Amino acid sequence: MQKVGVRIPLAPLVYRAVLVSANLNRADLRDATLPGADLTGADFRDAILAGTDLRDVTIKGARLGGADLTGARWSEGAQVTEGWKLHAGSGRLERQATEASSPGPAAAALEGREPDRLEDRPTA
Repeated sequence: MQKVGVRIPLAPLVYRAVLVSANLNRADLRDATLPGADLTGADFRDAILAGTDLRDVTIKGARLGGADLTGARWSEGAQVTEGWKLHAGSGRLERQATEASSPGPAAAALEGREPDRLEDRPTA
């Protein structure tokens, strides 16, 4: 069976969407606005979330491995997913330059763990 990607056109405003445990793997949500959305446990692996407004969303346990979060708006003070950092002036995410980058989902699977689950990460 071939997987079909989700494309939500024209950067919609989706108010208080409930996408708990939704499979949005490879979804294209570029520039979407999701105020108050519940994304608990949603699978965003390899999704395009560039420019998406993720402020004030519930995102605990969401899988974000391989997702493009470039320029996504993020709530100030909220834990930022591994490999990304919050630009202080704009409140948008940008890739974090590190010497040792995350080994990715394939390495996590070999180690017998789930990749990129936010609640498994220590808070800074």
